[in-house]
Amino acid sequence: MSCPKWFFNVLAMVCLVGILFAVVGSKPTAVAQPPIEYSLPEAAQQIQQKPAKPLTLLQAYDLFQTRAQRWQPQGAVAFLQSIDVEGDSRSSGQDGRRRGWAATLVGTEAQSTQLVVRIVDGVIVEESEEPAAPDLVPIPNKPQIDSPKALLVAQTAKQGLGPSADKGRGFHFALDTIPRGSVGILVRASYSGRPALLTIDPTKGSLLSAQVRSGENSGGILYSTDAGQTWQASNLNGQLVTAIYAHPLKEMTAYATVIQQGTIVLYQTQDGGQNWSALGSLPDRAGNWANSLAVVASAKQGLEFVVATSSGLWVSADGKSWSLNKRLPGGPKQWLGAAQGSEDYRLFASVPLGKNRGLYGTTDLSSWDKVAEGSYRLSESFDKTMVLATDEEQPDKALLLDLDSQKNIAIPGKVLRAAGNFRDLEATLFDDSLSGVGRLTNKQFQQTLTADNASLAVAPDFSTNHIAVAGGFRTGIHRTTDGGLTWNTVLTDPSAIVTGSNEVFSVKFLSANSVIAANGGFETWQNF
Repeated sequence: MSCPKWFFNVLAMVCLVGILFAVVGSKPTAVAQPPIEYSLPEAAQQIQQKPAKPLTLLQAYDLFQTRAQRWQPQGAVAFLQSIDVEGDSRSSGQDGRRRGWAATLVGTEAQSTQLVVRIVDGVIVEESEEPAAPDLVPIPNKPQIDSPKALLVAQTAKQGLGPSADKGRGFHFALDTIPRGSVGILVRASYSGRPALLTIDPTKGSLLSAQVRSGENSGGILYSTDAGQTWQASNLNGQLVTAIYAHPLKEMTAYATVIQQGTIVLYQTQDGGQNWSALGSLPDRAGNWANSLAVVASAKQGLEFVVATSSGLWVSADGKSWSLNKRLPGGPKQWLGAAQGSEDYRLFASVPLGKNRGLYGTTDLSSWDKVAEGSYRLSESFDKTMVLATDEEQPDKALLLDLDSQKNIAIPGKVLRAAGNFRDLEATLFDDSLSGVGRLTNKQFQQTLTADNASLAVAPDFSTNHIAVAGGFRTGIHRTTDGGLTWNTVLTDPSAIVTGSNEVFSVKFLSANSVIAANGGFETWQNF
């Protein structure tokens, strides 16, 4: 089955509706009535006065169908999907209901336009007429199965199904045409940490297909020997790399998790990223995707490798023999970050979902303390002595963590990643979710790089040489030599060197001059 239209469009709709929600908001309404339509200022006022009201797929379908017939006498829903709105989290949709929905409405065959409508809590927050797409046809009949039932069918058929591990937050749902011209209810989720797409029969409620995204022979690691000015291909080429991490104490050495035939394989380089060799593989029950990788060192235990997956936290002393860390409370593990000393460390792990949701810390991988409630992204300082934890759901909220202390700090907006000297935030670069990469100047965020960004790293001697590298999301690799005030694009097309998606999702300095960057691989949908 080819990937449906809704998957490719969801990211654009997520961004647009998130912005619209922040500006205009919405108001709940009874599902038996047409969607309430306000002017944008009125909608903004209504959402501030009323609680959220998630809708099921069929409730949203009824609203859109009513709007379609008011737009055109023969108007109908042709395509319907749930979307993220401000405030959604990874637990959104677990009951089959979503606050945000978007639909494309069509009229008669002679109609030259289609109507794109978006609602939040049953209120229209945006709509626009566009040229009619030739392949869009009305959904012939209202489904008999609703999204809560569709999700239950999917979870029963595929044990271990979790919320989305891709763009968007939580479980998502869509109503769309599928091969052979029939209609299906689509459930977007994750399976073993990989994006999953399940199709449910809208009449019988049976599972029609289940697919998981899998990597092709593309992606890999680039390396630089001149502090990110020029780049070359390593021998780790044509491989689906998911995470890279520099040795905490030893220059020119780094590690990478690579997906090979559905197995997580740990690779090592000792020459600055030019040549890589496999150390060992994680067991099958670890899953087929590594969310994050960390390497810590202590005088007592030596070097320890830590891999976060949807099945838990996996630990190894040699990269060959792995065990599940059962001391950390259960739930999928997402982000890892470590404050490293000369003889000890403090490792942090984020559990974004479930009853154990929160940020946890450990100094020995045996005992864990809950540092904070919530879902946090983790960034490490240039000297690896501190970790900045930024709250994914509460902008401006962050924690500054080191080997034995933590403190709450204020940061500019919703930060996806940071790099620099965290003891002096004026020397820290931030990747802001709306503004791009910039730095603090007089306690204000100053945007200096507007290109879509996917990774950020500074040199280990950043405080004196002021060099940083940013890996773009299909915008190349960018470099600064003045602490982030100005940037130059040093590589416009990473895939010309290492074939891949041009999403340079991770960059790491291995010394003042040695840098590695991971280019994402292409992925296809495969049955599971």
